[in-house]
Amino acid sequence: KKLEEEAKQEEKGSHVFILSNNRGKYDGEWERIGGVMKRHGKGTYQEGDNIYVGQWKEDRISGKGSFMFASKTSYEGDWEDGMFHGKGKYVFADGSYYTGDFYKNKLHGVGCYVDKEGIEFHGQFYNNSGPGLTTTEKE
Repeated sequence: KKLEEEAKQEEKGSHVFILSNNRGKYDGEWERIGGVMKRHGKGTYQEGDNIYVGQWKEDRISGKGSFMFASKTSYEGDWEDGMFHGKGKYVFADGSYYTGDFYKNKLHGVGCYVDKEGIEFHGQFYNNSGPGLTTTEKE
């Protein structure tokens, strides 16, 4: 009888989950993977003032999504295994921002950083730094 009940369990769906100790809330798609319910598909996760809206893969943020941090910084773009990875835009609390390539949470690849005064820095970023960037002042 227990096997019949397990066979009747849903394999995927959409639901609101309150995480243990009321740490956060997930509202979105899930799938049973290896017998365990995991966030999988599109969903919204909120923990305090931190909010993520986007895609999940096997309980990890992966795919396209946006995250508004409690610090008032934000990221929108590609994610892989819970990290900024691919193309995206990171906006700092002071209004400055970076648009371009990310690699494992770091500014890495071709991009453009615009400071709060509007001065643009273009070029190749490497491991969160930009040696040899060119600048363009906003008119």
